[in-house]
Amino acid sequence: GGSGNGRRFWNVYDAAGRTWSRLLPVPLFEGQGQRNAYPSGPTMGPDGRYHLIWVWRDTPDCATNHDLSYARSGDLVHWQTAAGQAVELPMMLGTKGLVVDPAPSGGGMINGGQRLVFDSSNRPMIAYHKSDANGNMQIYVARFDGSQWRRRAITSWDKPVKFSGGGAMPFIGIRIGEPQPAGGGVWRVGYRHRDYGSGAAWFREDTLEPA
Repeated sequence: GGSGNGRRFWNVYDAAGRTWSRLLPVPLFEGQGQRNAYPSGPTMGPDGRYHLIWVWRDTPDCATNHDLSYARSGDLVHWQTAAGQAVELPMMLGTKGLVVDPAPSGGGMINGGQRLVFDSSNRPMIAYHKSDANGNMQIYVARFDGSQWRRRAITSWDKPVKFSGGGAMPFIGIRIGEPQPAGGGVWRVGYRHRDYGSGAAWFREDTLEPA
């Protein structure tokens, strides 16, 4: 398939036989002819599991990314939600327990704009950008608290960042870096913003509140 209409297969290479075969008998992601998944990862976590985040996209227009999602696996074959519930493959938009942030199409997300890290307790944290209720672009951080994903804006900007288009998008007006521990329970997220320039936002690990 393609951008806005696709499914994703994973293959495995047999080094001895020099052959490829399906790792999974079904797609990992299924767009149902209406969308496709853009994953980041998988990332090996400190817990020895693979962690995968993605957004869905409805058309070739990059503005139609939506619904930040997450799943984890011990072997890349059997997948779970953040709560540890088994996930039936292929993963689709309606699969329960996978959505981190149900941001809508046109809500300020872009594929590749999400950053997955692990806090001091080895819990996955995701930094990303999207538009707030007023239409202004913000940086958010999300973490699963054991029963649900908690999300918090760590900026309070008063400027929207509108973007659209297909193909490679080198800079849409905002870009964020990977969160880094800054000491004292505080984390730093670097950014580049077309109106505010380059800088950093800080947040507290325990509450995700801006620091």
